[in-house]
Amino acid sequence: MRLSQKILLVAAFPVVFELTIFGVLWSMVERLDQARQAEAHGRAMAASINRIGTLHMERVTVLILRPFNRGQSDMLRNQARERVRDINEEVKNMERLTVGYPNEYQLCKRLNAAFEKLGAMFTTSSDTTTTRDEASRALTLMGVKEGMEEVNSIIKVLSQQSVGDLQGKQDLLLKYDNELKYALALAASLSVALAL
Repeated sequence: MRLSQKILLVAAFPVVFELTIFGVLWSMVERLDQARQAEAHGRAMAASINRIGTLHMERVTVLILRPFNRGQSDMLRNQARERVRDINEEVKNMERLTVGYPNEYQLCKRLNAAFEKLGAMFTTSSDTTTTRDEASRALTLMGVKEGMEEVNSIIKVLSQQSVGDLQGKQDLLLKYDNELKYALALAASLSVALAL
């Protein structure tokens, strides 16, 4: 082997080693970034789902109280409308959060439709200006019950898909972070050793 070939080999070896180290570190950074995005998405969706659940329960409570508080009917109607507005805003926020997640996005669309359907049933069941027989009212209330079960079911599935095991996602993020720090320290040590 000629001297020039030996020099080329000696020069090429550290370059190949550094490129290999760079490739490994880059893939670790990518994996860490994906884990960070999954954890952040899970946290944001958990907050949004909790808010929707709270608003939904407040709305249901207000609508249940309306027939028993006829003197405060207008105030309670306004409160219910505010909750509907807040729910609609939160569903739109959720749709923005799930744009890159097709299954979750479709669930948000279904949730929006279920809330609209439930709202129409609530309006019918609590309409004090309409005189209707008890059988008709009972059927409407059964529809309200089914509508609430549908909303709760969609929220549960959405929570399982988007939030999942949030603690597991956070643990995985911490694990990848520690692995990257260890790999960086090892790469620096090997580079120094190779240079020596």
